[in-house]
Amino acid sequence: MELKGNYYNSYLEKINKKLNKPWSIHGAHHRNLNQFVLRESMKLPFGSIVIDAGCGLSTWLTQSVEKNITYVGLDCQEESIAFGIKHFPNRDYRLGDIYNLPYNNKSIDAVVMKEVIEHIKVPEIAIKEVVRVLKPTGIFILTTPNYGNPFLYLIEHTYNRFLGGTCKPYLPDVHPSKFRKKTLFNILKDNFKSVEINTISLKITLTAVASKPI
Repeated sequence: MELKGNYYNSYLEKINKKLNKPWSIHGAHHRNLNQFVLRESMKLPFGSIVIDAGCGLSTWLTQSVEKNITYVGLDCQEESIAFGIKHFPNRDYRLGDIYNLPYNNKSIDAVVMKEVIEHIKVPEIAIKEVVRVLKPTGIFILTTPNYGNPFLYLIEHTYNRFLGGTCKPYLPDVHPSKFRKKTLFNILKDNFKSVEINTISLKITLTAVASKPI
């Protein structure tokens, strides 16, 4: 991932605060993201090992799903891991590289990437790593901005440009990998037998569940 230091930490903390504001459009968007990941995670068998790759502040995680899964928050950002350890000492947080996941082959039940893959310069490598660590019955749960929706460009060049603070996703070093529905489907179908892609938040976000690694 490419986000570093104060940019990363301040932006995630800003999102965390907006999640608790019912009138915040930005907060509502991230609640939609969290609800999608939570819903898919709740479908997993009891005791499933779930790697939250690029976990950020783990805002989607709730006590109800924690009772059902074994959660590991993985991030290459020390600020993210420090936040998790400080605020959730009973959870498992680890520094790690998405390009080189620190897990054995076929050892993980699910990998989550919530608004992560767009920050990766070579997503093909990250996806191969996901396939490597997933069990034959494992699933990949992810969300990413939908660059097939012109409304997303409007948001990025109005709100994000002038009111979004440090969030400048239109810059190539922030979102080096931009996906449309077709391009996301193609990169996933090359690695998984079953791929389901949908949209949320007025179709500005793509959601995907990929299963049965080849």
